[in-house]
Amino acid sequence: MKAAIKAPRVFSIGAYFQPIYLMREKGHSWRFLAEWLQQFNIEISHVHLSNLFAREDERLSRLTRKELYEIGMPKEMIEGILEREDPAKRLSAIDAEDLDLDAK
Repeated sequence: MKAAIKAPRVFSIGAYFQPIYLMREKGHSWRFLAEWLQQFNIEISHVHLSNLFAREDERLSRLTRKELYEIGMPKEMIEGILEREDPAKRLSAIDAEDLDLDAK
């Protein structure tokens, strides 16, 4: 019981989601971000950080635009989160109908 009481709190990514999101948008790696979190006395592997981020991102994607706004999410992040949920905006390949097959 004493060991459980002395155990540190489990890392909650919620408070760090926005900065991590922004840094990932700038191209920072999961390994860099795990090292960056050490300045806040957070020891976490880059793999665990990536998994926690993915779960939080999935949770946030289930919220409405209004709910995201109410929790203080910046407009750009709200748009990014909601855009990923729009199947038409996730398409990265050119539609075959748009290809000009006769052009050389």
